[in-house]
Amino acid sequence: MLNEIDIVKYIDKIDIIWDPKSPKKTYSLKELIPNIKSITKLLLLLINDEENDVTLLRLKNDFYTHLEKIIEFQSLNELPIALEGLAQKYEAFLKKIGYLMYKDTVFWEGDSVCNGITNTTLYNLSIGLLNNKNKIDKEVPLTSLPVPIIATKGTILQLNDIVRVNLRNVVHDAPDMPRKEILAYSEIAIAVYLLAIKHNEKFLSERYLPEYQYLNKITKNSDYKNLDNVYVNIFGEDFSDIEIQGNLIIDLDPEIQFKDEFNYEEPEIDYLIDIDQDDLPIVIKKSNQSILEIERLGKSFIIIGDPGAGKSTTLLKILYQNSISILNGSKKKIPIYLPAKEYSPNNNFLIMLYRSIGEDYVKESLQTGNIQILIDGTNEIQTRYKREATIELKNLIIDYPNCNFIISERKTSYKKQFDLPAYEIKALENQQIEEFISKYDKKTSVNLWNQLKNNEELMELAHNPLMLKMILYISRTGIVPSNKGLLYYYFIKNIFQ
Repeated sequence: MLNEIDIVKYIDKIDIIWDPKSPKKTYSLKELIPNIKSITKLLLLLINDEENDVTLLRLKNDFYTHLEKIIEFQSLNELPIALEGLAQKYEAFLKKIGYLMYKDTVFWEGDSVCNGITNTTLYNLSIGLLNNKNKIDKEVPLTSLPVPIIATKGTILQLNDIVRVNLRNVVHDAPDMPRKEILAYSEIAIAVYLLAIKHNEKFLSERYLPEYQYLNKITKNSDYKNLDNVYVNIFGEDFSDIEIQGNLIIDLDPEIQFKDEFNYEEPEIDYLIDIDQDDLPIVIKKSNQSILEIERLGKSFIIIGDPGAGKSTTLLKILYQNSISILNGSKKKIPIYLPAKEYSPNNNFLIMLYRSIGEDYVKESLQTGNIQILIDGTNEIQTRYKREATIELKNLIIDYPNCNFIISERKTSYKKQFDLPAYEIKALENQQIEEFISKYDKKTSVNLWNQLKNNEELMELAHNPLMLKMILYISRTGIVPSNKGLLYYYFIKNIFQ
């Protein structure tokens, strides 16, 4: 009996596929399916899935029987029979995908007009249509599937036609067929199975793969959705410069740190700073970078800032939006959010990672560098565990350099403990505050902005994103608090009302 490793190895060696009837027309399977190993694994997960319609119960056994004879190829007489069998089972294979997608709907079971997937021909399935019942007038259009089971045009349709027309009766032609042509047809038969899986990769990944199930939970979590909305509201999705901006902390000496005020609008000018004790010039380049833009570059770094500056919200935004991007086909690293305050010897960072998706997946992904680890609030780790947590985090960063680490910490407790660049979240500038107020509530924006300008204490608070959100929340009640104490009073009062 074949095992998964044997099948993956065999399929991974298939390179160029070609139609013996049109030998000049070739296809590169690796170009059609760049991630062929993961697609092969999805194929086997689907074949092994025990959820079946009664009409599809023989698919698994027959598929492996025919595939084994092709892969292990010991007799030229057996190969055509196996090839024809695999080609004939292709229709049942497509119907299994259709069953999983459309079970308990009219598209699978049919209705008074259409037969449903279960009684539709391979040709119509290939073009995304369902057969009508025999009694229905031929002028009645066929029912279209909302999402076709396979691509209805292009290379996959051409290869489907080869399987549908030529291979299902190949055994009759085999005695006169050269061996290399039989082998070429066997690779086409395998390719169409893989291309159907590739077409349904998102649907099948979400069904079978733990990382996609994990990402789905994140994108459907109302708390994450709400936090994402808060971030957009505060920092302005439509105004790129209202994204959280960062000041890079440049380490010139273990005892000395300098902040660089960044601004991309300025020409790149090198500023030379002389350190007397070493007489060593340090070059600092001025540039302006948003935290989200730094993250998009795939860097590991530390975010520091005051309470309410947006550290946690930024990490959760990264978690939520990257999860959506991956489910939509983007090849990003899987984001995992770890609240550092939950750290303990029995719940260390590695254990938290394992619990998020699964130990096997995390171990493999740490080695391949396919994880983005978001550690929020290292300043909140209990004092008795800080040394142990710091050592573990240092080791993770060193042992898995291809993974991304984004760590947040309060400004007051920041120390240079990890070999990562640190960015301090900048306070909102006046222009950003005004722009956001205008977007938040255009009717009252001018009046509120004028009140802020005329109240130094309130304007100072508004430079903090959380405080600005609180001011805007209270202003909707018709009150603009004149100081910090009243802001807290009215905010708490409204929450409990």
